[in-house]
Amino acid sequence: MTTEPPSWGPVPLSSPRKLRAWPRRASLDARFTTVRPRLRPIAAWRLDVGRFEFESSFVAPRAREELADLGTLHRMFPDSPLSLFGHTDPTGDDAYNKILSGRRALALYGALVRDVALWEELWSQPLAGDQWGSQVAKAMLGSLPGDGTAPYYEGALEPGATPELTTAVAAFQEQSPGLAVDGQLGPATRAVLFGVYMDWLCTDDEGTALRLGPEHFLARGADPQRRGDVQGCGEFNPRMVFSQAEATAYAAWDQKDARDEDNSVNRRVVAYLYPAGAKVDPDRWWPCPAARDGVSACRQRLWADEAARRNPTEQRRHFDGDYDTFGCRFYHYFALNTPAETPVTLGRTFALYLHDAPSGPPLRGTFRLASKDGAVVKIMADTEAVLLRQTPTHRARCLEFANLPSGATWTLSQLDADPKTHKPVLMLEAFSLEDFAARGVGRDPEHDNAPIEYAAPRPDAGPTVEPNDDLDWKALSAEWRGDRR
Repeated sequence: MTTEPPSWGPVPLSSPRKLRAWPRRASLDARFTTVRPRLRPIAAWRLDVGRFEFESSFVAPRAREELADLGTLHRMFPDSPLSLFGHTDPTGDDAYNKILSGRRALALYGALVRDVALWEELWSQPLAGDQWGSQVAKAMLGSLPGDGTAPYYEGALEPGATPELTTAVAAFQEQSPGLAVDGQLGPATRAVLFGVYMDWLCTDDEGTALRLGPEHFLARGADPQRRGDVQGCGEFNPRMVFSQAEATAYAAWDQKDARDEDNSVNRRVVAYLYPAGAKVDPDRWWPCPAARDGVSACRQRLWADEAARRNPTEQRRHFDGDYDTFGCRFYHYFALNTPAETPVTLGRTFALYLHDAPSGPPLRGTFRLASKDGAVVKIMADTEAVLLRQTPTHRARCLEFANLPSGATWTLSQLDADPKTHKPVLMLEAFSLEDFAARGVGRDPEHDNAPIEYAAPRPDAGPTVEPNDDLDWKALSAEWRGDRR
C-alpha cells in the first residue's frame, strides 16, 4: 500500500546563491550593499480533494482535518504571513473558472478571519452553479452538535427546502440567544450560523482554534479587494492533465460524474507561508489580479507555451512529476519543491558555525559528518560556508549539512586539522540530531529558527567592514531546524 505524501509542511532549504558585492560610492550616504532576495515560501499547505464540491466554493465540513494541519503550520511559523491561491479543474472556460477559484479562496479566507459578511456576499451573490442555499445550510447544520451529541440536521444533503431543514433551523435558533425562532434562514440567522460553523471548522479535535486576522496575510489587508492576500488562479494551473484518449472518453455525456471525480485533484486552495516580516504592496509589485477580477492580468504572466502545458497530450501528466502543467510562470515559481504541489523529502539539518578569532588566520578545513553505520557521509569545505556577518573583529560563517535522517548516531570530524600528520581530528562523537536540537550544540541563537532570507553584512550586526570586490558574499535562507514531515 502506498502512502499519500503530506500536502503541507516546511519547504526545503534551497542551495545558497553566491553573490558578489561591490563597494558603494563614497558620495552615497549608505554603509551597506543591499541584496533583496526574491520572495519564496518557507512552508505550504493544500486544501483539496472532496473539500470543494464540483462548481462550489463552500468549504465543506470535511476540510476540518486539513485546517487543523494549517493551524499546526501556523504555530510552527507564527510570524510568517500567508497568501491563498484558489484553483479549479479545467471544466468550463477560463473567465468563469477564474471567478470560481477566487470565490473558493475568499470562502477559506472568510473562515480563517471569521468574516461572516464575506460569506453573506457569497451566499447572496451566486455564480451560476455556485449557489449557497439550502444545501449549504444543511451541510453546516449537519456538522454542528445541536444538543451536545446529535447534529441539528441529519437528513440528505440535497438542494431545496424541506420540513427537516425548517426543524433544524428552528432548533439552532432556540440555542442561539437573540434569534427569533421561526425556522427561516434569514440574514440574522445566517450571520450567527456562519460564525458558529467557522469556529467549529477551524477548531481541531483537541479544542485548539485557528483564528487569523488581516495582519497575518502577505499584504496585511492593504487592498480593499484583498490582492496579495487572496488570489484566484482558475484553471491555469492544473496539477493533473488528462491524456488525449482520456479527454475524448470523458467528453461523453454519461461520463460527467467520472470526469468530475477524476478532476477533483485540481480543485484546491493552496496557502503559502513566507519569511517572517515579508510584506508586499499590491499596487507596486504584486502581479495577480483581485479574486473577483477577470483573466486579463493573469495572461500577462503565462508561459509562452501555456496552451500546450494545459491541454491533453499523448500521456496523462502530473505537475509533481512532469513539471509542465502549470500555465502561470509566477505561480510555478512559488509551487516548485513545496509539499502543497510536489512531494518533497525533508530531513533535518545540522548547522556548523565557524567563528574566526579576532586575530589570527580564519578557520580553514574540510569537515566530515558521518553516521555510525556509514550509510550517510557528508563532506563540506569551509569555502562552502555561508557568511552570516562580518565586523572588524569577528566573522561568523555557517556550514549546512542538510537532508539528514532522524534517529541516527553521528560523528563530526575535521579531516585536515593537523598539518603534520594529516589525520582527522574528532570534533563531536556519538551525538544524535535530536540531542543537537535539544541541547543547542553548535547553534547560533541569533540566527537559529529564523525563516527569513537575508544577506551579509546585516545592518543590525554592528559595525561592519565595507564590502569589496575581492570578497564573495552568499545569501542564506535560514530554516526551521526541527523535525519535518
